[in-house]
Amino acid sequence: MKIRFTELSTILEHGRPPKTDKVAILNDAIRMLNQDEKNELHDEKQNLKIEKERIEQQTEGD
Repeated sequence: MKIRFTELSTILEHGRPPKTDKVAILNDAIRMLNQDEKNELHDEKQNLKIEKERIEQQTEGD
């Protein structure tokens, strides 16, 4: 289990010495996942906005 936490910390810390505190490692992982989710939601929102504008333009042309 300790090896897994060290591996996770190494992935999260890119080039910095890995953390050894399991709580800090898990907090970093959760923060990273939340940020990824926010980025995905933002991208989805942008795509939906573009699609909405495209549909509105098509509707106006009819």
